[in-house]
Amino acid sequence: MQTGPLYSPEVFQDILLPPLARRWQSVSEKLKKINYEAKVMLHSCGSIVDYIPDLIESGIEILDPLQPLATGMDPGLLYDSFGGEIVFHGGIDIQELLPNGTPEDIGEVTGQVMTSLHAEQGGVIIAPSHAIQADVPPANIVAMVECVKNFSFP
Repeated sequence: MQTGPLYSPEVFQDILLPPLARRWQSVSEKLKKINYEAKVMLHSCGSIVDYIPDLIESGIEILDPLQPLATGMDPGLLYDSFGGEIVFHGGIDIQELLPNGTPEDIGEVTGQVMTSLHAEQGGVIIAPSHAIQADVPPANIVAMVECVKNFSFP
């Protein structure tokens, strides 16, 4: 959900996580035999900040998406808490910013997200926080991509 996890941390830890963790670890072992650089990525929308420590411990290496409008999913705060432990994928809001912002807004916010996630150090895949929808003007997509390509870090 946007405002918090669907399940309590206790239900997640006691019931849902154990079989998921076994699956993720098995997949990771098999992937690493094929390509030792392969990473296990989890897609989970909404506010899952309460689950992130357990996800990291369970072997998730990339969290998709980083949905910035969800409660507790602010890119800077997540980096401060978990940077270096997990790769964040996303961070550029698809709910309000990309469909309604100007290209200038997109460039400004994309730069802020890249800075707050310390993108120059790696550990982040800057992308929309979900699939780009039909209501996003093409100029806004171009603005996001151009910002990422041409960004110079402070």
